[in-house]
Amino acid sequence: MNKAAIFDFDGTLADSFTPRKLAHTEVASYLINYLRSWGHDPGPERALWAIQRLETEMNARRVFDRNQWWEILVKTYRSTPFKEEVLEHATRLYWDTIRDNSAVYKGVPEMLAQLTDRGILLGLLTDTDGLPGSKQKRIEASGLTDYFASVVIAGEDTNLTKPSTEPFEKACAELDVEPDNCVYVCDDSETDLPGAETLGMQTLLMIEVLKHDASGLAVMIATLLDA
Repeated sequence: MNKAAIFDFDGTLADSFTPRKLAHTEVASYLINYLRSWGHDPGPERALWAIQRLETEMNARRVFDRNQWWEILVKTYRSTPFKEEVLEHATRLYWDTIRDNSAVYKGVPEMLAQLTDRGILLGLLTDTDGLPGSKQKRIEASGLTDYFASVVIAGEDTNLTKPSTEPFEKACAELDVEPDNCVYVCDDSETDLPGAETLGMQTLLMIEVLKHDASGLAVMIATLLDA
């Protein structure tokens, strides 16, 4: 009987949230220069505040396409048509900055290796970045890819993102494991837990204390799976 641990990525295995402050700054600087070329100057502090507010609002609405974020911001200052490549460049700048400055949490590689040694199958289930291929590149940059027998990027490999059950069903199918023989390890109780729990999966929330040293997670997960 197969048993599996499936992980979220951002905020669970890798800290991609700390670099978002830098990503906001980079995008704000780029868009300010663009707006200045059209005679508008919102100023760095105001632009940065607007981007931070957009991050909160759009994530809450499950809108992942950053192009839509920047379009809202630009239209605040300029109602005439603008080039799509401006938005696309801002989105690539945002995700490239996060990819280049993210770090795997302490103890994560050791924890994944311990689970593998116990015969537990490992999967990764994470939502799309809204830019096709971006999340896959970030996962590869983390150096963790080889630990996983299955990688599902919801919204790219599936029609729906979390909290729908569809991505969880696909992850279980790819690992050939029944949901009740699986633990989903995640960091967001509102987005991550409902779909997993609806299917009957056990869940483990990655609280802050575990992010300081994830090596102890292997024992916790193995105990939940009785493995």
